[in-house]
Amino acid sequence: MESSVKDLISLHKDFWNHRLDKPIINNCFSFWRRQTYMENLTDAENPEVTERKVLHDDWSQKDNFIIEPDMLIPERHQTFYEYDEQRSDLIIYPVFNTIIPWTMITWLPAIAGCEIIVSKSGQTIWPKPYMKSNWFQDVNLGVKPNWSWLDKLIEFTGFLVKKYFPSQMISLEYFSRGPADLLLSTMDNETAYISFFDHPEKLKELLMKFADIHIKWSESQLKAIPSFEGGYCNQWGIWAPGKVTRIQEDFAINLSEKLYREFIIHADEKVIKASEYQVFHTHSGNPQLALWASDIEDLKVVEMTLDPVSPSLEELIPVWKKILSRKSMIITGSLIQDQVDMLVSKLDSSGLFLDIVILKN
Repeated sequence: MESSVKDLISLHKDFWNHRLDKPIINNCFSFWRRQTYMENLTDAENPEVTERKVLHDDWSQKDNFIIEPDMLIPERHQTFYEYDEQRSDLIIYPVFNTIIPWTMITWLPAIAGCEIIVSKSGQTIWPKPYMKSNWFQDVNLGVKPNWSWLDKLIEFTGFLVKKYFPSQMISLEYFSRGPADLLLSTMDNETAYISFFDHPEKLKELLMKFADIHIKWSESQLKAIPSFEGGYCNQWGIWAPGKVTRIQEDFAINLSEKLYREFIIHADEKVIKASEYQVFHTHSGNPQLALWASDIEDLKVVEMTLDPVSPSLEELIPVWKKILSRKSMIITGSLIQDQVDMLVSKLDSSGLFLDIVILKN
């Protein structure tokens, strides 16, 4: 093993184990910096961008156009999705150079059974809910997974492995919807909220089914990705000495702590226990979810993305101190240097990773 690889693996082990000497600050090649440049659907009415076609012309000009798995070709579509700062180096300190499968498809909702449709006005792709109001009476509680979408995701993953590995690391698809997010992807809001009160036990069972889909999503990808020095990298380029996963529960910010702990946390725990090294994605606009998630015993890392509408950094620091007393933490977003210096001076550095863009004052 080259000394640079060995040293970076050692640094990342220290992050997972909460024993860094100083925080890891990834500014030059942060995931936050790179994902800023993710391409959207081509705007067919703007002649300046028509040459940057990401999808088939029909997809960007028809509202509610349904995308099927066999319409996607990795060689065509993944190659359009390249970070603005794509580089061929294995290491761009302090992370490994990591590539992820195409992000324009909401893979997990599709795998959970949602049709994937194009919004012409929004120039985006969204999952369409399909579960009925009487879902609790249906076979498999109304869940109808479409495993052909998982097969297609593995095809994209294999394409990346063949094209980039081992000169670059391959990681899991990024938008890793948790059980509660899958609930709101497959079911309309009214039906979902009513179910917490009208069918609580069935809903708990349903959330566990979504947890199983999430676990199969991650494990299937990892089987297609060769290990590197006995481990894998996550989307942030952080190596771990075992299986990795990411989970997000953006829907849960609309719930009370009581409902989260009664319904959602047990399904989240199932997802987290299925992998040794996990990151739980949260938002600063509703930081209470990060605190709730930090109570999950087996969870390794809480990540918080800084939102435009959010408590101030000064208000968030007490929250982050509580989390860092229990878990390692990734803080993601855009900061000025003075803010970076403040966080470094006020937060426990032993488990702190800043995935940021440093802006000019």
